[in-house]
Amino acid sequence: PCQPVCSPPPPPQVQLVLYTYLATEFISTVTIYNAVRRVGTVLQVMHTLKYYYWVVNPQDRSGVAPKGLDGPRPNQKEIYSLRAFLLLFVKQLIMK
Repeated sequence: PCQPVCSPPPPPQVQLVLYTYLATEFISTVTIYNAVRRVGTVLQVMHTLKYYYWVVNPQDRSGVAPKGLDGPRPNQKEIYSLRAFLLLFVKQLIMK
């Protein structure tokens, strides 16, 4: 997946469509799946979750400086949905 550092960032609805596709249809395509570097992709998605799609700002508790604050962020419900599809994508990468 791409880093959500697009300028300007796409609306949450576009991000949701992208991550839904990655977690459902993309991963089931055998020819594409075999070409995906699983370890690197899992690490990239986990980085994206930690820095961009956090639910509670991690700055005060962990010192992790969140990214993506320079524009509008998805609301909490959208964050939960985006995280769910990203985690489903990671699960499928690991389990296959």
